[in-house]
Amino acid sequence: MNRTVLVLGLLSGCFSTPPNTPTENFELLWADFDAHYGLFPVKENIDWDTQYDTYRPQVSDSTTPEELADIFKAMLSPLNDSHVYLGTWMDESFWSSYEAGREPDDFDLDVIRDHYLTDLDTIQDEITWGHLAADVGYLRMHNFRFSGAQDKVAEALDTLNDTSTLVIDIRNNPGGNDNASADIAGCFADEVTPFMEVRIRNGPEHTDFADPIFWDVVPSESCRYDGEVLLLTNIFVFSSAEVFTMAMVGLPGVTHIGEHTAGSFSDKVKRELPNGWVYGLSIGDWRDADGVNHEGFGIVPTVERVNPVAAVEEGRDEVLDLALELASE
Repeated sequence: MNRTVLVLGLLSGCFSTPPNTPTENFELLWADFDAHYGLFPVKENIDWDTQYDTYRPQVSDSTTPEELADIFKAMLSPLNDSHVYLGTWMDESFWSSYEAGREPDDFDLDVIRDHYLTDLDTIQDEITWGHLAADVGYLRMHNFRFSGAQDKVAEALDTLNDTSTLVIDIRNNPGGNDNASADIAGCFADEVTPFMEVRIRNGPEHTDFADPIFWDVVPSESCRYDGEVLLLTNIFVFSSAEVFTMAMVGLPGVTHIGEHTAGSFSDKVKRELPNGWVYGLSIGDWRDADGVNHEGFGIVPTVERVNPVAAVEEGRDEVLDLALELASE
């Protein structure tokens, strides 16, 4: 109880400048997750109080920065959430609690450019498109951060509307903006289709959430593709790219191929500790139209296939080969 009173006082601004000691940095980090992390009800195997009891005794005011960073990472690792990250002045890059178990080298766009596409267009490394065969188009979404998403995809589809099958490739897509994901999915919808329910953490209890916000895929009048769609994913599909996956798999005529997505849907907030380190935490509960939360597990394809790295090194993409086989049936 005492630790809660102390830390809430720090967070509420009772101190104009929180004390910058290893102990206070630990207390602030633990308490911020306790008060705002939105996925504790989903990650039922994690007892956040136990995490405190395990790692707080390891911290003192003589703890070195290197030791403190290791303690933070050990405490946060079980969350297995790509939106939970830590950036310190000691690291060359941000550490993430998400562990894929391998490097993202099972996909190489150059292999597709050099060995599969018969023509090629691109817009600022945001989208790439072309033909894989006379009747099969290819649309690569590099991310979902770009503005004017529907207009740019519409430009690609103007070229690809002479095909009956479209391969949409979002492998290794880091995400971006949920609105862009929903807008692009609208290019492939025939009717308004519910696909997502979002709740944001809004209270001190781990189960305190605001009222849900319901998302629909809304058909676009200016961006249309009416053929079959083959959607390719792997475990390096994150965040808004997973929201796009969620939106697409609920539409008729879409077949999901490849590997399950990462399982990191929720929006995140960025914080800074008194020692200057930054971190992120997920603030909500993203569910599909059936009320299922895929956080930590990802969305599993209808047709599962992992692309061997050895094939990529030889200039082949076995997931894309499978998509071409399905397109020819």
